[in-house]
Amino acid sequence: MIVVQDVHKHFGGLRAVDGASLTIETGSITGLIGPNGAGKTTLFNVIAGHYKPTSGSVLLDGEEITGLTPHELFAKGLLRTFQIAHEFSTLSVRENLMMVPGSQAGESLIQTWTNPKKVREQEEQIRIKANEVIEFLEIPQVADELAGNLSGGQKKLLELGRTMMVDAKIVFLDEVGAGVNRTLLNTIGDAIIRLNKERGYTFCMIEHDMEFISRLCDPVICMAEGKVLAQGTAEEVKNNEDVIAVNDVLVNMLHVDVLIQCIEKVIDNNIYDEFNISGDDIVSRFDFVSEIKSHIPSSKSVVTETDSSGFKTAARRPLDTSFDNQKMKSLLDVHPATLSNSIEALVADAMGRSLTADEMRKAA
Repeated sequence: MIVVQDVHKHFGGLRAVDGASLTIETGSITGLIGPNGAGKTTLFNVIAGHYKPTSGSVLLDGEEITGLTPHELFAKGLLRTFQIAHEFSTLSVRENLMMVPGSQAGESLIQTWTNPKKVREQEEQIRIKANEVIEFLEIPQVADELAGNLSGGQKKLLELGRTMMVDAKIVFLDEVGAGVNRTLLNTIGDAIIRLNKERGYTFCMIEHDMEFISRLCDPVICMAEGKVLAQGTAEEVKNNEDVIAVNDVLVNMLHVDVLIQCIEKVIDNNIYDEFNISGDDIVSRFDFVSEIKSHIPSSKSVVTETDSSGFKTAARRPLDTSFDNQKMKSLLDVHPATLSNSIEALVADAMGRSLTADEMRKAA
């Protein structure tokens, strides 16, 4: 259904998507995974018409759709949701659904004057459709609730419901499970599976929850550094050596980044004054961080390159997977604070004892 061919998207010299090629088959639920900064959402934005690619092409059922605007793609049945739900907060859930169909007679001032009967009849048909969607998603209890009052998970369900108000061919879901509790996430997953099986929807979804991805998606595509790194079943991708290598480095980077943020917060906020701890004492305990950082360049750091025409461009620095992960783990295990990722633990480690409840409140 969707064929992405060697797509590049550059922001100045930064290559957010750097030669990505993939295929989304009709009737599939395709998962797109990868670390933050891998280019997943940027690729979504290119496919969905929010960005024009620097180069490359996107095909929908063999038709070139590269560079078409979102409303043109909407008319062709290509829809997307966002990481943060975009509801009309002062309208009810039912009204949010009724807003979706295009070219409604009631949107024309002339039609409302000259043909009010047509306006009423069409609105009633749309209302019936909206009620069917509400029943399908099993949310009748919030049908008349203002959308702005919904929980994050309910808003994600509402976004999914809005795709059902038109004849969608393919729906791109951007982190539909982010911030959603497990019970509601299962409800969303059930709805996606039913739409796929009963109504023939094709889905492509960005998600970090591998349990959720494993349940819904086949195939799964992993991106890193703006490129497609691996593709296969969820199990195949999880066991792919390239994916494991990148993941190990990124996990270690996360530990180090969080640790440094904790140290900086301790020093910037003078938290150590509360406990008569020297800032230098805290910093000295973590001087091994510089050794770790020297081996783990950030996935978002850039290096300057000069092309054949002499123009300077920037590219992501490649991840250094050569560093001994066992050595990394031993360094990270030096201090419990590294693994607990908390200011309280940093202070406790510096004091050499556990904190009291009152001290933990102060540290927090």
